[in-house]
Amino acid sequence: MEEEVKRKAVELGADLVGICAVEEVEDRNPSLLPRASSCVVFLCGQSEAALNDLRMAQYDTYCTYQKLGLIGRELVRFLEDRGFPSLSVPVALPLDMGEGKFGLRGEFSLRHAAVAAGLGELGLSRLLVTERFGPRVRIGGVLTEAPLRPDGRKVEGICRRCGRCLKACPVGAIEEGQRVDVFGCAVNLLRYGPPGAAAFLSELAGRGAEERSQLTFDPTFLNLWQTTTLGTFYHCFECVKACPVGRIRPTP
Repeated sequence: MEEEVKRKAVELGADLVGICAVEEVEDRNPSLLPRASSCVVFLCGQSEAALNDLRMAQYDTYCTYQKLGLIGRELVRFLEDRGFPSLSVPVALPLDMGEGKFGLRGEFSLRHAAVAAGLGELGLSRLLVTERFGPRVRIGGVLTEAPLRPDGRKVEGICRRCGRCLKACPVGAIEEGQRVDVFGCAVNLLRYGPPGAAAFLSELAGRGAEERSQLTFDPTFLNLWQTTTLGTFYHCFECVKACPVGRIRPTP
């Protein structure tokens, strides 16, 4: 059945697929499908060219997330039609915004699941790095009660430890020893997400009615509206862009 599930994921548009045991992923919410034994992990590569323009990178990310969501939904139907309760893990939003969480952690660590499924390793940037795409991938996953045989960890040494991602980070959030200042990264990465929205609302509250009206035409407000509408808040792709692994090599 493992090959049947993987074949289905590829038919639906996944570029890479693997299976891991749920118990291998420590960073997870145990209340999500408590009897789940397996996670089907699938990856979709992103456009390398899109990274050269911020808006194109944001749009490509949005499209990739949409694709992953559809793959996850169809895989759930595929597995449940065969009698196995399953659910698709959110690839981005919605996140738990409860006290002390700030929406910085998902319900199930898809990065660690992908490593456990043999699809790649965590690089210096703590992003998943694959042989084929480098870090230019997004990850989806389906938890299931189907008794699927895990693939196991297969790859290492993909990240070259060249330090280019570390040097490229505009806020110095990537540190030696595979450590990342998550909050430092988030302030820049989510410039028009929660941090940016909070700062703008604070400024708005201190203005008079006429000034508040004028601020609705401010680029900050318009970018907040745009990213909220699109659902993709990422404003920085520098570490992804800097990584040399998996780059396109033109045919001679």
